[in-house]
Amino acid sequence: MIRRLSIGVLLAGVLGSAQAGVLVVSEQGGKQAQQYFDEGSFVLVEGGKARFGVDRAGNCWFVQQGRLVTDPCDRMLDSMRAMREQVMAGIGPRERAMMQQMLQTPGAAQSPEIKASGSKTIAGYSAECHRIGSAREVCLSAKLMREIQDEMGGGQFIETFQRFTQSAAEFGGRNPQAEALAALYQRGFPMLDMQQAPSVPGINPAMLQYLPEAQRAQLMQQMGGGAGAAQLQGTQVIRVQKGVAMPKVDLAGYPRMGFEEFMGQQAGGMLRGR
Repeated sequence: MIRRLSIGVLLAGVLGSAQAGVLVVSEQGGKQAQQYFDEGSFVLVEGGKARFGVDRAGNCWFVQQGRLVTDPCDRMLDSMRAMREQVMAGIGPRERAMMQQMLQTPGAAQSPEIKASGSKTIAGYSAECHRIGSAREVCLSAKLMREIQDEMGGGQFIETFQRFTQSAAEFGGRNPQAEALAALYQRGFPMLDMQQAPSVPGINPAMLQYLPEAQRAQLMQQMGGGAGAAQLQGTQVIRVQKGVAMPKVDLAGYPRMGFEEFMGQQAGGMLRGR
């Protein structure tokens, strides 16, 4: 009964009467994503399809493998923490170290150097920019962050998403780089997050951007003149609109399940695939 009520509230928040909210359109690799913020509810649309959302009652949902997975956001976070603790308790020190090394981004154990690099006007908003190392730039708008917080009824929505990010990062152990970036993102809404990836024949530039700076420089030196001009890759906000109606997303056709059940099925599938 409780689950039926939760789903009912969720669908009412998503499918109910459209209100005027804030739309943030971003672009990454030539593809666009739309983020709708409307009086406490949120919907992410990619490729013309709703991928993730939060309703006014604090329920999170996402569409995965043709199923609608939904639960209160706090319950999802609790489930993630419990599963992480269960996994880590069931393996030895050597396996734990190997898992942390595998999951952790190369170079993440070192805190990156972050320097202010001025300001830019992006999608009509003034954004303060910061250089992270020598190949990444992040620009943040405090004004847009305040507008979204006002639309969402305070900072709880932003805090929930920060908790999701932190929970995911904890699978790889302490991550100073992720912690430094999380502190930076508290200053405003990310308007731009770009990295320079050298163009090397036969190598995907997207892979090079994850290398620590010293290893990337060594690789480029070994390549000699084979490297071309650096390419910028990342995400940038291209449009912000106010007074936009929340899209009416039809989720009725998806079979539904709770987050813990979904994760249990995912883990079972991985074990069967061994």
